[in-house]
Amino acid sequence: MLSQSVEKAFAKFDESLAKQDKNLAEQRREFDLKLLEQRREFDKQFEKQLQEQRYESKGHRSELLASRHWTIGTIITVGFSLAAYLSALIHFNH
Repeated sequence: MLSQSVEKAFAKFDESLAKQDKNLAEQRREFDLKLLEQRREFDKQFEKQLQEQRYESKGHRSELLASRHWTIGTIITVGFSLAAYLSALIHFNH
């Protein structure tokens, strides 16, 4: 009689553990699905941002090249102006 009561108690306990395991497995599966979906969404957003940055960097590169050309032109112009000024200064002093 006592062993039957103990067996019933353990059987109920085993059933509740099996039920909990089943619920935990279901929760784990749902969590994995959510995590996978979030990962896909993150990858899409990251790829979109990466493409936007590449597009913007191309624009910045062309601006840098134009700025570089203007800088070189300005340096050459200022250099020639200084050379002409110094040449005229030396010419008038002698």
